Amino acid sequence: MSRIGELARRPLLSRAQWRALARPLAVCAGSGLLWRFAYPPFEWSWIAWFALAPFLAVLRNRTPKEGAWLGLCFGFFFFYPNLTWLNTLSDVNPLAPLGIVAVALICALFTVLFGAAAAAALSLAPRLGFLLVPALWTAQEYLRSLGELGFPWIYLGHTQANRIVLIQLCDLTGVYGVSFLTALVNQALADTWLVARSTPRTWGRAGAEWGFALLLLGAAILYGVVELRSASQASDSATAAPVRVLLVQPGVPQSVKLASYADPDPAVRDRMQTRMKEGLKTLLERARSDRRARGEAAPDLCVLPESAITHPYFNIAESERSLAMELQEIAGCPLFFGANRFEPPAGTAEIDIEALERGKMYNSAYLVDSSGIRAETYDKIHLVPFGEYASYFDVIPGFTEYILGIGSFAPGRTFRTFSIASGHFGAVVCFESCFPYLFRRFDRKGVDWMMVITNDAWYKTSSGARRHQIQSVFRAVEMRRPMVRVANTGISCVIDPWGRTSCVLALREGEGKYGVASVPNRRAAFDDSHTVYMRAWGEWFSWLCLVVSVVSVVYCVLARGNEKPSSARPPRRARR
Repeated sequence: MSRIGELARRPLLSRAQWRALARPLAVCAGSGLLWRFAYPPFEWSWIAWFALAPFLAVLRNRTPKEGAWLGLCFGFFFFYPNLTWLNTLSDVNPLAPLGIVAVALICALFTVLFGAAAAAALSLAPRLGFLLVPALWTAQEYLRSLGELGFPWIYLGHTQANRIVLIQLCDLTGVYGVSFLTALVNQALADTWLVARSTPRTWGRAGAEWGFALLLLGAAILYGVVELRSASQASDSATAAPVRVLLVQPGVPQSVKLASYADPDPAVRDRMQTRMKEGLKTLLERARSDRRARGEAAPDLCVLPESAITHPYFNIAESERSLAMELQEIAGCPLFFGANRFEPPAGTAEIDIEALERGKMYNSAYLVDSSGIRAETYDKIHLVPFGEYASYFDVIPGFTEYILGIGSFAPGRTFRTFSIASGHFGAVVCFESCFPYLFRRFDRKGVDWMMVITNDAWYKTSSGARRHQIQSVFRAVEMRRPMVRVANTGISCVIDPWGRTSCVLALREGEGKYGVASVPNRRAAFDDSHTVYMRAWGEWFSWLCLVVSVVSVVYCVLARGNEKPSSARPPRRARR
């Protein structure tokens, strides 16, 4: 029986195995905890280049079962500290802390698979482990992004968001290429540590690994330098004026937003609605006064965040539609914003209580100009599981209303784009900014830039807002398109096609902000072609790592299964 088969049949460790793994488990826990400092709010990105090495080092000479348990220990201490910012959701659901533990354990299942596969690969093909381990790690990151429950957060590559030169290779490989390089350097470091502790010391092999790792890292840096140099040349040769966009960050606390549509007292709901509407008008009026004082023309576009107007039936409420027109008139330019969209049941002649209960609700984005609210809207396609719908658990009666305490949105079906005089753009809402496949579809439509509207007030002033913003940095580089990001409480900004941010409106609750940003004109400032990563086969690197991982696991299973038991007889007992 192969050792991998043994893991499936008898996953638990014996008491003796637990004692033997006590120290390696402590090493894995410490290695996982180190990663807390590589991500926001600390962002000590240099930690990422060695923090994985202790975990990788203890996977050597382990069975797949031991590797799986080590992976579970590392995974929990890696994910849980990097998810604690979600505790801000406790104000909405007191069960949120338990949910965070559950999410950390579910994410750790991927490092369980990694630990088992890496232990088997290092045992059967130790010389190839230097390349197999980074491929296995990258493959498990990719697998974690798939499906409606995908969670593409807390990647190794995300720690390098501020290393602008290094992340330029993302237009070839996505963020997974940066994760691979990070894991490769950590594996070289782990192997060097093991060589230093072994007898005899085989420094030649360690030197070869470092040579290869530094060669790949150097090639990535060189590519980044070349790309950034071409960016400067493109900017210098640009002839068309950039698109001027007014970013409006209302700064409304989530408690106010929730009360505006969910408070049981209608008077409270009306008071909160009025407060938010007046706040939007005040911000736009201030922006108009500042612009006129400077003698500037009106911007080309004004952008408000997700759920800027919180009326649950915005598109059929005449007063709310009139508000949108009023805001557009104050802004003096087309207005883009987020609000709900209600779709009554098919064949409904009159919208009554029954129709409101049976209809569909969408988290949508609208464009308003001087002629009125455009008929085309973008409905959010990739919803937040357990936040905007109950996913597979919606079959359980009352699970959505009483356990999760959320409403239920329907997913959109169309990749809608919008056009104004200055250009053509696409939009995603909130969580969607984490998924490259959505941007790939918009790229096919030839958009000039992408809009990301979000409400990160759920996370208050925690690191969640910065973690979310980092996703847009990578999407900008992967797509080589500018990103205009507008958040309710921050962080709002413009990100150019090389991942550099400007017009940053800092994270702040209870204080509205605005700023006028210049968005590069795609048709004049940079290449019109698709990046490698945005093509239909753009996930080639992730797929390659996945294929290598599957082949290595199959090889390990077959190799272990073909092992013949020893034919030597046990020694006889000595006669008395």
